[in-house]
Amino acid sequence: MNNKIKMNYGISGLSIIPVRKEPSEQSEMITQILYGEHFVVNEIMLGWAHVKLAFDGYDGWVDMKMITPLTEKNYQRIEQSPFAVSTDIFNIIPINAEQTMMIVAGSTLPCWRPYLKEFSIQQEIFQHNGNFTYRKPANIRKILHPDHLQNGWHCLTPRCKSAGSLRNCIEFCGRSTAWRFGFFRQR
Repeated sequence: MNNKIKMNYGISGLSIIPVRKEPSEQSEMITQILYGEHFVVNEIMLGWAHVKLAFDGYDGWVDMKMITPLTEKNYQRIEQSPFAVSTDIFNIIPINAEQTMMIVAGSTLPCWRPYLKEFSIQQEIFQHNGNFTYRKPANIRKILHPDHLQNGWHCLTPRCKSAGSLRNCIEFCGRSTAWRFGFFRQR
């Protein structure tokens, strides 16, 4: 029996979501979805969703319990709105009066309001008081170019052993992490 169902859009409301090659916990993790990243959900199968990331086009399988669903209207709003990217190694985001969430460097802060230092997911508004980089959607992805990562640039991920090579960093840290803006600095 074929249990495949079509679905629309989602966003990561968790600090990090593993993306797997196959719909199984034992499958290889091929990348990670960081907080605030949005994606298209192509299909659902046995508690797993096959997603394609809006940021870098990577695709893979995610446990359905980890997805925050988005309407098409909210997905398009996020796609077209300015956003910020957290550049602190980690930061604490207040969720409500009793809960906080730790986010890592490279986390997306969608629908960014720079003067208020706040962002929104769906109708919820969150504060971010840490360091960030802010650009409009058309040019934020042009900040880093592979040529800049050769000779003199290095990954700031604490566990990375890439020695300045983008290819090694992608293999070690994962593509989403490697392409995040706060992770590379000139030596």
